[in-house]
Amino acid sequence: MKRRTGDTAVDRELHEVYRRLDDLEKEDEVLLSGIELADGVSKLIPHRLGRAWRGWYICNLEGASTTGRIQRIAGEDTKTYVQLQANGWGATITVSVRVF
Repeated sequence: MKRRTGDTAVDRELHEVYRRLDDLEKEDEVLLSGIELADGVSKLIPHRLGRAWRGWYICNLEGASTTGRIQRIAGEDTKTYVQLQANGWGATITVSVRVF
C-alpha cells in the first residue's frame, strides 16, 4: 500500500484502490524502440506488459532501401515476448513496436 491513514477501514479501501490502479497500469501498452531485426532471422522481444499481449504494430522503421514484411512467429510465451521476423528487406532494419 502507498499510504496509511491510521483508520483500518479506510486503509483497507485505499489498499484496494491502489491494487486496482496497479492492475490498470498493467493493462497499458508499451512502445519498444530501437529493435533491430536482421533479415530472415526471428527475434524474441520482451514486452514487459506483465500479461499476455493482445496485439502489436510497427510504429517506425529505419534502415531499409527496399520493402519487405514483418511477421509474427507463433510459439512464443505471449506473457513475456512477442516474436517477430523481418523478411525481404535485404538488410537489418530498426523498428519501434507498439505492444498492447
